[in-house]
Amino acid sequence: MAITFVPVAAAVVLIQLGGVLAALGKSPADLRGDAALTYRTLLVLGNGFILTAVLWGWAVVTMIDRRFLVTAAVLAVASLATLVGLVHSPLPGGALFWPWAEGAPRAQALPLAGAYGVLAALCAAASLRRL
Repeated sequence: MAITFVPVAAAVVLIQLGGVLAALGKSPADLRGDAALTYRTLLVLGNGFILTAVLWGWAVVTMIDRRFLVTAAVLAVASLATLVGLVHSPLPGGALFWPWAEGAPRAQALPLAGAYGVLAALCAAASLRRL
């Protein structure tokens, strides 16, 4: 299942990019424009990559098997995990956070958690229909 390698690849690219930046005497804070956006995207995708890969793989397998209620549950777990930074943490080093805490990265976490939630709702609705 190739989709499970996407977060792993993002984590590997981040590791390599960190080495390149260090060799140049730079840090991610020195990046500007598209380079900064790409770095932040890789950071969010790569943080928590092991759990992300497991959840994505599980969701895809249950979709293929047409077990949409299980898929909905897996995506709901992904949504909750995103809310606290277990997956897709936008914080350096993949730090965890409480969404209601002062300074929590809600602007990044809430849209991702919401997207997982919408997918969970769609899969739950699909489970009600006999295909």
